[in-house]
Amino acid sequence: MSLKVVRKLPNFQGLATGSAFTATLSLPIGLSVEQIYINYGGDISLADMSNIVVELNGREVMNFRTGTELDRFNQFHGRAAAAGVLIIDFTRFGLRTRDAEEMTKVGTGFPLDPNRTVADGSANPRYNPFPISSFTLRCDVAANTTVSLTAYMEASGPQPTGLIRKIRRVDPAAMVAGVNTITEIPKGDSINSIFFWKGDINELAIERDGYRVFDSTDPLNDVRQIDGVRVPSANAFVFDPTYMGNGAENLTTAGVADLRFLPNISVAGSCPITVDYIGQLSN
Repeated sequence: MSLKVVRKLPNFQGLATGSAFTATLSLPIGLSVEQIYINYGGDISLADMSNIVVELNGREVMNFRTGTELDRFNQFHGRAAAAGVLIIDFTRFGLRTRDAEEMTKVGTGFPLDPNRTVADGSANPRYNPFPISSFTLRCDVAANTTVSLTAYMEASGPQPTGLIRKIRRVDPAAMVAGVNTITEIPKGDSINSIFFWKGDINELAIERDGYRVFDSTDPLNDVRQIDGVRVPSANAFVFDPTYMGNGAENLTTAGVADLRFLPNISVAGSCPITVDYIGQLSN
């Protein structure tokens, strides 16, 4: 078993005091990244951080609206509330087995030529079909008098880029009181979980090609998740097939023609959505 390493990352670029700025950080390539720890201080609060984006090869793979949203996302998965350290998790915290939890770490190793062979003449077993050449984190920060922003990463040994988490924002039109129909959730990758950021969702149903695969009230959903490995949030209704810690559970959307989410809400208003997908970097 290889040793996990914790390393301080290069300095953020673009830091400023007295005015808003965009902080940018480039991660080194080679190891398999499991977490990024953002150490924030000075006058910076979670609410001051927005548009927290991770890009691989210049392609956006994660996007959180605010530090507050990211912290609530982490707390649902069982992490402690942020207090000066905000975590971006590329693994799936809290699952029952190490392999399931670490499956989605970002392997940046082995960007080798597919035509290269090993000593016995066979194809290179370490060939990486989706090699990562750039790994970037950026975050908008509101104006503050004093600013402290540094980052560390936890990583393990090199491996090819396999399945990764993709965190996408969806902002549907404002919802009405009662049952709403949401059909604009992108399909293709498997859904690991989906967060409906509204505190007054009474129940949620999900239909895939006309077949109802999920139907639960909010109290029932909370009870199931508490019995599992999750910490329900008062700020969201979360559909999470992995709630019992089984990392193989997911909502497959590849080849699906019609995918509908039917939240029933008490009070009309906006409901931002965060979708946690699992898929290949190429998709």
